Amino acid sequence: MIGVASTASWLLFERNDLVNTLMLFVLGSSLCAFYLSRRATVVAALASIAAFDFLFVPPTFSFEVNDSRYLLTFGSLLIVSLVVANLAAQLREQVRIARQREGHTRSLFELSRAFADTHDLDEILGALSARAGLELGIPTRIVRTHDIAPGPNHLPISGAEGHYADQFLIRAGGRSIASLEVGPGPELRRIGADDRLLLESLASLAGVAVERSLLAQAAETERRRAEMQEVRNTLLSSISHDLRTPLTVILGSATSLLEAGGTIAADTERQLL
Repeated sequence: MIGVASTASWLLFERNDLVNTLMLFVLGSSLCAFYLSRRATVVAALASIAAFDFLFVPPTFSFEVNDSRYLLTFGSLLIVSLVVANLAAQLREQVRIARQREGHTRSLFELSRAFADTHDLDEILGALSARAGLELGIPTRIVRTHDIAPGPNHLPISGAEGHYADQFLIRAGGRSIASLEVGPGPELRRIGADDRLLLESLASLAGVAVERSLLAQAAETERRRAEMQEVRNTLLSSISHDLRTPLTVILGSATSLLEAGGTIAADTERQLL
């Protein structure tokens, strides 16, 4: 970029004064700031100053500066390049954060849609592990737990052979159902704060899905229990009816014997007994 600015300035030098020529170098340094790092931009600014001094500042083809006012020009060029580089870096960081948040939002949406299609606990945890591994590109696994002591949702751990380094608890119904464990990956890439925030959100979303699954299972269990209670009541009612009929006959025969005393014929009394 500085070479292009130097060539263009040299070709147009006879038609332009030094101020316009300097603007071409400022433009070149500014364009470098939008595509390169801050360090590279500083190098580009220094190269612009050197090229401008060597080619156009009297005495030409020399780095000597006879007029001290050009030192202010060089300093201004460097400051402008640094300011533009800083603004460009901030802009790139904001774009990166916006894209990352967009990706995280899309990931949460897709995972919630996957959770909506199932109430199975294993499928929910499997979808969580697959999504976390896909987003981070590092190994993940689900560890089922009966109950983990209450604490923070993110815990640094040391897993098998030190491979898994972070644990994110999946809580539902006031207790820990499982934990999502992630490792540094084959290239030992550690997860950053943004990745931890995403994993905590995924684990929290999974916890909501697990709790919803548990509530659905509890509702199904209660429905079956109500059906069984209804069947039991129906059975007891049927049995009591079947028992009441012969008991009524027995009671009538016994009452007849008691009320009639010895006035009943022997054959009739035998039948009643």
